[in-house]
Amino acid sequence: GWDLDGKIGDELVASNRGRVMLAADRFYSGGTVIIDHGQGLITMYFHMSRIDVLAGDMVEKGQHLGAVGMSGQVTGPHVHFVVKLDHTNQDARYLVALKLDDDAALSNAGPATPGVSSPP
Repeated sequence: GWDLDGKIGDELVASNRGRVMLAADRFYSGGTVIIDHGQGLITMYFHMSRIDVLAGDMVEKGQHLGAVGMSGQVTGPHVHFVVKLDHTNQDARYLVALKLDDDAALSNAGPATPGVSSPP
């Protein structure tokens, strides 16, 4: 995971579109939101002071989830941001650095190999 500094009450937003799998208080992770983005990609937000979404909610990229906090087993206010792909932890900094809009434009540009058709 990646510890992101913040002040208690700072707004926390979704990294991308997905369905909220869990929105609850836990002993170690405190205020916890877990979002399933599909295709095996899951993001987790820990130590929140306030959770403003419910399990089952669909959220959009940039949508308000709650607030930075100091809940659970921590020594200071922050958000612990975790990314999992197919049940394996990933370095969240690399995911955040991706320019996915560029990838989408390339995938819609047509076949990469002459004579090979793209899916509809």
